[in-house]
Amino acid sequence: MQSASLALRQISQLALGAFVAVFTLVNCAPVGTHLEAPASSSSDPNDSSPTTDLGDDPTQAELPPLITPPTAEAPALKFCSSLDFKGVEFPAGMSAAERRAFSVALTISGSFEGPNGWINITNDFDGMGLSAGLLNQTLGTGSLQPLLLRARARDPRAFDVLNRDRRASLNGMLDRWQAARKFKTSSSKMQFGPDEAGDEESSRLDEDFHLTSSDTSLGSKELKTVSTLATLASAEQSSVEWARDNLYQPSPRQAHFRPEWKRELQLLLATPAVRTEQVLAALQLHARAKQYAQRLGRKDLRHYLTMFDIAVQNGGLKSEEFGRVEAWANSRRWSDTDRLRHLVEIRIERVRTQYKEDVRRRKFSLITGEGNVHGRMRRHEKEACIRLTEAAF
Repeated sequence: MQSASLALRQISQLALGAFVAVFTLVNCAPVGTHLEAPASSSSDPNDSSPTTDLGDDPTQAELPPLITPPTAEAPALKFCSSLDFKGVEFPAGMSAAERRAFSVALTISGSFEGPNGWINITNDFDGMGLSAGLLNQTLGTGSLQPLLLRARARDPRAFDVLNRDRRASLNGMLDRWQAARKFKTSSSKMQFGPDEAGDEESSRLDEDFHLTSSDTSLGSKELKTVSTLATLASAEQSSVEWARDNLYQPSPRQAHFRPEWKRELQLLLATPAVRTEQVLAALQLHARAKQYAQRLGRKDLRHYLTMFDIAVQNGGLKSEEFGRVEAWANSRRWSDTDRLRHLVEIRIERVRTQYKEDVRRRKFSLITGEGNVHGRMRRHEKEACIRLTEAAF
């Protein structure tokens, strides 16, 4: 009887161990595994509010499968991601640790920007013509055209996912923009818009922000609701008009995509060439975040990820803002989380009232590791299989 009882206990322990192993695999997929994106919160098929959800597209079933096998890169990077990094090329000189931190930042900040990762796509609700990609580059700011042009130069076959006529139409728009801007895809510098310089310290969320023809800031889903620009530079305006003429079903606000355009643009965004260019276009944000973290004297993920999201959503930080937080820190005892919270609150002072709480929630969730962002409880360490105290680079 005693031996039988012992055997039963051993069997129970083995079963429990197997359950835990399966649960762990299901809840912590390695980088490269594309998990299903969150469903849209709207169930109204006639809702014309901006969305990146695929649900209104009758051709959704023809999109690439949402779940793909883990890539060979996963064991080296060792974190969990909803993004598929298979086939994405990173800069050759980037260390494994820095590449991992950058990938984690793209995963988390990208999830704030939209539910569909690389293939986020949003209509012309903001006057920008089209917003697309992980970090929502736009035609109206001249940030999407260079990304697509570089992807086309990298692999012209990537554009074969489009129907011949739609491919010719898209290429024509890009060619006209390139000629007007004298843009060279061979440039060694990565940028978001047509010019090398931009305001790195502000965004369209800010009270005193004024967009000019040289703006190179990222288009964020939240910040694009600030206002519809009365005028755009002629090259960008031409691209916006192309989008309005071709991408949308007839309606007063260009609210609904033509299904064939939406499907094929998302197929294009999912190609390795375009995903690679999305990563490379974000390198200046990575460099900015790294510089900010180093100025604070820290190299851990908590500081880097918070600084990266500031670069994505808010453009950046002014030198005087660093000075203020340094003066604050010199006058009291503080923890790293205290100092980061104070720096975020200083940066929020420049943000328009209606966006302050969103900025605060995003940044505080990264500082503490968890928080409610866009109506969803986020637990970043669990989701990404990381520790915020780990070294980022």
